[in-house]
Amino acid sequence: TVLYLNNTAAPLNEKPVREAIAGAIDLESLIGDILGGAATAASSPMVPGTWAFNPDTRPYEHDESEARDVLEEAGWNMPDDGDVRQKGDVELRISLVTDQDPIRGALADRIAGQLSNIGVAATVVREDSTDLVKDYLIPRQYQAAIFGWDPGPDPDPYPAWHSSQATDNGRNIAGYQSDDADRLMEQARRTSDLNERQSLYYTFQQVFHDDVPSIVLY
Repeated sequence: TVLYLNNTAAPLNEKPVREAIAGAIDLESLIGDILGGAATAASSPMVPGTWAFNPDTRPYEHDESEARDVLEEAGWNMPDDGDVRQKGDVELRISLVTDQDPIRGALADRIAGQLSNIGVAATVVREDSTDLVKDYLIPRQYQAAIFGWDPGPDPDPYPAWHSSQATDNGRNIAGYQSDDADRLMEQARRTSDLNERQSLYYTFQQVFHDDVPSIVLY
């Protein structure tokens, strides 16, 4: 389950905003309170416990104070008479869309509450799954979205995260663009050496984590 962040849409095209969102999310409480502990916290697109997963990649640290500092350094300041950050005349508001699944809806509501703690106003929108994919995700007409991703039996992240898949009907719905990540995914596709492929995926996960293109929740 992924909190997709549209890297091509303001304000999520700003890395500090994505970093602050990652720091605001209390993943432990989401899993404990909403999922009853019946989920494994994620830290990358690779499934924990599989050969491709880099155990050194940790979930983003929940730190509201640091998240506020990141936003302030990026020019998103809290007005004296309000509770939503602003940069100039623009308020830090986002739409968080998900489907009608009650668990995803509860996750969206809880995340919106956590974001409000750092001065980000998130409005939750619930759509039918078909409409969510057709009208929001595929055309990338959204800011943030909670949705599921099944990588299949092979951990190849290319379909979901390579920049070539960020257009038309490609499944890089976050619009993630990174020359380093692209190179690593391409090299991993070209080798038949499993150890080399694992090493490339380990490095890819570090790049992904640093770029915060989206937040893989669990």
